[in-house]
Amino acid sequence: MKSNLETQAADQSDKVTITVAAAGSSGKIQVSDASFARGSEVTGTRHQLLVTDASENAAFVGEKLDTGGLWDVTPTIENGLNVYDEAGNVVGTKDEWYLTKLTKTVNDDTRPLLYSGDSTYAMYRRSIDTLRQRRGNLRQRGKTEDDSGIWVRNRGGQMEGDGWDSRYNIFQLGYEYSDTAGSVYGFFGERGIASPDYEIESGKEHTLIQILWLKLVVMIQRLIYPDKANYRTGEQSLSIEHGRTLYRGKDRSFFIEP
Repeated sequence: MKSNLETQAADQSDKVTITVAAAGSSGKIQVSDASFARGSEVTGTRHQLLVTDASENAAFVGEKLDTGGLWDVTPTIENGLNVYDEAGNVVGTKDEWYLTKLTKTVNDDTRPLLYSGDSTYAMYRRSIDTLRQRRGNLRQRGKTEDDSGIWVRNRGGQMEGDGWDSRYNIFQLGYEYSDTAGSVYGFFGERGIASPDYEIESGKEHTLIQILWLKLVVMIQRLIYPDKANYRTGEQSLSIEHGRTLYRGKDRSFFIEP
């Protein structure tokens, strides 16, 4: 039923009039209030007449309404004898049913949108770690035979957070060149795919990364049925890493790497 609980005007809501109802009859009422379009929240003591049942045999309760927006709205429907004005006076009669309150809750379509930011950030952090790991692995390069070359790596795993979990796979392909024993230059590209599950819905995340000193991350996520969304988010980071291998023991049998 259409309503306008903020104004409470009698001519700004739908009305249902019942002349005859069997004993024990009941009904559920969904409300599309004018405040939805304004984006405002109706507070305070309010009441708007929706149903008049001359037989006084029917009872009504509010039913949640999902119109595909960010919120589900559940109306509070009360008998006229239980509805009071701001002064505490009874407003209605036994044969009347009023809308008195609107309660908004985050709906099933919105929760994946909220959780997706966390899963996307987690995938971004995974990508940063792969860069750090590759820089750390450079100590394994030979000083002469590994002056240049192509390398590949594939990683997979599972992440989880509040309201979501995700399986992911990341493939990397890179090239490095060393002109001296103490310097290495290179670049690599990365393609990652994740399948986040948001308990209510699921989605796909795709990462495409190109790194040459400066890191650019482009992420695309698509939320599947009942709603879908495509978006890209770019992140840039600049990192500097310095380390040293300190061999210990007479036979250099172990080392420390700060």
